[in-house]
Amino acid sequence: MKSTRKIAEALRHYNILVTVFAFTIVGLVYLTSEYIKFTQNQHNFREEKLREQKAILYQEVNKAIKTINFHKTTFFITLCNKMRDVVTVGQAAKVSLVNASYNQVDSPCSDKVTTCLKSVFSLEESHLNQVFNHEFVAIDTFPQSINEVETHLQNFGEVFFFQTDTQLLTKKAITRLFYLKKNPNKGVVFGVAVDWTKHGIDWQRETLEELSLIRFGKNGEGYIFINTYGGDPLLTNGMVTVGNKNIWNLEDPNGNKVIQMEFEAAQKLHGDYIFYSWRKVAAPDQKAYSVDSLIYPKVSFVKGIPQLKWIVGAGVYMDDIEADLSQIESLLFRDYLRSIFFFFVLILFSLVFSYVLTYRFSEQLELSTQKLIKFLQTIASNPSSNPTVDFKFVEYKSIAEIARKLETHRALVESSFSQLVELNPDSIAIVEGENFIYLNKSWLKNLGYNLEEIPTLDAFFSLAYWNEEYRLNLKEKWHSFIGADSLDGQSMIDLKLNGKDGIERFFGIRVIKLLNDRLMVVLTDLTEIKEHQHQLLMAKRHAEEADRLKSAFLANMSHEIRTPMNSIVGFTSLLQRDNISEEKKEKYIKLIQSSSNSLLTLINDIIDISKLESGQISIVFELTDVTKSFLKYFRFIRYCLRKWGRRI
Repeated sequence: MKSTRKIAEALRHYNILVTVFAFTIVGLVYLTSEYIKFTQNQHNFREEKLREQKAILYQEVNKAIKTINFHKTTFFITLCNKMRDVVTVGQAAKVSLVNASYNQVDSPCSDKVTTCLKSVFSLEESHLNQVFNHEFVAIDTFPQSINEVETHLQNFGEVFFFQTDTQLLTKKAITRLFYLKKNPNKGVVFGVAVDWTKHGIDWQRETLEELSLIRFGKNGEGYIFINTYGGDPLLTNGMVTVGNKNIWNLEDPNGNKVIQMEFEAAQKLHGDYIFYSWRKVAAPDQKAYSVDSLIYPKVSFVKGIPQLKWIVGAGVYMDDIEADLSQIESLLFRDYLRSIFFFFVLILFSLVFSYVLTYRFSEQLELSTQKLIKFLQTIASNPSSNPTVDFKFVEYKSIAEIARKLETHRALVESSFSQLVELNPDSIAIVEGENFIYLNKSWLKNLGYNLEEIPTLDAFFSLAYWNEEYRLNLKEKWHSFIGADSLDGQSMIDLKLNGKDGIERFFGIRVIKLLNDRLMVVLTDLTEIKEHQHQLLMAKRHAEEADRLKSAFLANMSHEIRTPMNSIVGFTSLLQRDNISEEKKEKYIKLIQSSSNSLLTLINDIIDISKLESGQISIVFELTDVTKSFLKYFRFIRYCLRKWGRRI
């Protein structure tokens, strides 16, 4: 019961942990993705807002340039028409040459006359080169040389052009616009000149006044500003500032030289955007800002008008953009928090739902586990029983069937094992720790000890080994063997044991490790084997000794046989000589006969020895003349020694 509750509780805990971990990972991924989306939306909105403001600035600057060009064109056209009208009227009135002298017409307009529109002059066409020898001003597509002027007069009958000369009194350089009209019949050219610089200031001021009124942006803080290429301010902070001091080296708090940045951007064909800090101008219907709040980061678009050498620009303050961004960011952050809230609500609901499901499942699991345990206990205590349990899980049914088969098989194996152990001729004991828990019949038969007599190993060693020193040494060897051996029954050690009857026997001991740290000790009686081995060893020694004696006997016999044979062969050779006497022959023949008898006796002795070994001879005791026998052998040996050159 306790283990099942632990399993069920562990299942619930693990499920909660896994669910929390999974939702934590999902939550982190979701929150990270939402945060990335939030920051990306911030960035996108910032970029979009900046693009919108840049587009507005671009539009306002181009509108201002169009206004400037419109005023310049309108003024120029109006002025040109007036000049045409004046020359036409003067030509119709047949105005003569102001002065016949060339030098007097060098400056057709006097220094005191600013417009010269009432002063029409005429000169011969051939004198154009002498009269208009001042520097030409390169403006748009107007003629740049006297040759071009003459070409226009020939082709169109009239021409406009600009020249720069110096006033006689002030010595200042002024730019004049000339209009010449050719009288085709008389070769005379009528013309009029105006001070373009003076007239330009007038229309430029009118244009600047008009542009100073332009306001744009959310709070009307956007305005048009205009400076010259040289850094002279014309329109600053929404006010006409013509004549103010040069601001070419003006720096913002960050060290940016603003006018020089404007000049670099104006050199580009389509203009460019610049970022700097500038004084903030209040809207026309608002009070002026305090001094502490004047300087703000600003982005402006500037574009140049090369004909006028003007820098026209418009800007917007970044704090206005940041204010809009703050509002949008607050909305985005609110959506971000709302999505997080709903996500955590979903997580909480999922956790509760998962816990309920897990709890219901763990209850069913616990009930099935209890049924399974009860089933296992029943078949373990009574393998022959066949309990029926209704499991809700297929896996538990499979486990129960497998357990039933295993228990049946275990009971069968255990019964077979018990029979084998009981019928085994070897003495078998099962030891748990230091105690005997089982002894088979062969143990009692071979050693005579039962469980009451030897409940422990110490008791067994005390009875089996009477010598205490030997017993202690043997116990130490036993524990060393148990600790070092693999305990698979393959290793065997031989020991002497004293049985209950006091007889010492040899046993081969093998140890096999069983379940639950139990040991099965198998004693194989080797007493008869040891005795047979001893008998075989003794027989081997006797055989080896007999073989050694036989070899020595054969070696001696070969010598004994060779001695009479040599005598027979030697005396036979002497008998073959011709000069030998009868007496010697008779002597030699006797010696040959004696050696032959000795040889025959030796052979008979060998045969007798053979019969002795095989048990086929009977010993006959009789009287013998020992002196005669020794004398015979003495003579024979002396003869042999003399023949070999030795003396006795």
